[in-house]
Amino acid sequence: MALELIDGLDDATLAARPDAVVNLAAAELYIDRFADSARHAERALGMARATGHGQHLPTLHACLSTAWSMHGRLKDAADLLDGALEAARLRDDDQGLAWMLFNRTHVAISQGDLDTAVASGRESHELAQRIEGGLISGWAGFWYGSALVASGEPARGIEVMLEACGGEEMPLIPGGWRVTCLDGLSRARIEVGRLDDARRSARLAQELAAQMPLPLARAMGQIAGARMALADGDAAAAVEPALAAAEACRSVGALAPAASAQVLAGRALGEAGERERAVSLLQEAATALEEFGALRERDAVDQALRRLGARVQRRSRGSKGGDTGIASLTERELEVANLIVERLTNKEIARRLFLSEKTIETHIRNVFVKLGVTSRVQVARAMESAERIAARAT
Repeated sequence: MALELIDGLDDATLAARPDAVVNLAAAELYIDRFADSARHAERALGMARATGHGQHLPTLHACLSTAWSMHGRLKDAADLLDGALEAARLRDDDQGLAWMLFNRTHVAISQGDLDTAVASGRESHELAQRIEGGLISGWAGFWYGSALVASGEPARGIEVMLEACGGEEMPLIPGGWRVTCLDGLSRARIEVGRLDDARRSARLAQELAAQMPLPLARAMGQIAGARMALADGDAAAAVEPALAAAEACRSVGALAPAASAQVLAGRALGEAGERERAVSLLQEAATALEEFGALRERDAVDQALRRLGARVQRRSRGSKGGDTGIASLTERELEVANLIVERLTNKEIARRLFLSEKTIETHIRNVFVKLGVTSRVQVARAMESAERIAARAT
């Protein structure tokens, strides 16, 4: 009912109560409606920027970056959060800053940017401890701990997670997201060889997931069980739960967790001796991870493929290492260049892409360097020339 009511209102009417669409976007994030959450957060963000009312921006940035991350739009989420961090520092908003920092930590881990993950995680954790001991503190500690685990300090990471999240059952993490955190704790404990502790965390994740009528929570419970089965040497028992989890994640648009679940299934199949099926699943997952910009996890999949004797040939879309001119632009730079052709100002481009003007300025500088130009007019000419050449070739 709330969705239909809000979708039926125009922006001018809804601007009188922007908290309605903000609260809807946040609620949708907790019930696995990631596409709807992103759609409503984008709408509310556009309204906030148009009216100059910024009190809801931290919530909107958190909702939108999380929804985009779940869908695999890691670069978009990182750009959005970088702009949000700039704004929070300018407002001297410690709570908002801590909130944006732990979200940035999450995205940086997914991207494999561990230097950023550890730095933002540490700042978020320390800041949250000073200002409050509840929800933000729990999340900040979990993601800082996760960054430490990923960067080679699993024992310290586990300690931070447990202290910040309230102990073994992680009670400070709300809703179905606690299943994800319990799985993260179990995974860290597997890394340090504490298998009994890891089983306890995985069991808690599965028990909590069974109480949740949410596909993603149940999928994360299945992933925790599959990961534990693989660690215990029962690869065959890990395959079906991991595959089921991947399908459940895809059903709600959580494409990034789906790819990770598929990697787990592929690894299990490889250890169970089903090489051909394992290679197929891992190659498909690696393609998705590269598309998302999750290059560290993709590299780990490539290593698994090599161990199975499969040939790996791939290059990151974002790097465009051997290309020049228009072909050297990343997708975001190309998007900005096309908006320059439309004669949009930096402010208008930032509003269209939900990024900060400073981020847009950085993209434009990169475009100038790669195209060898010094003005927006020359960018437009280069883009139009490339289009004419492509049209003639067609």
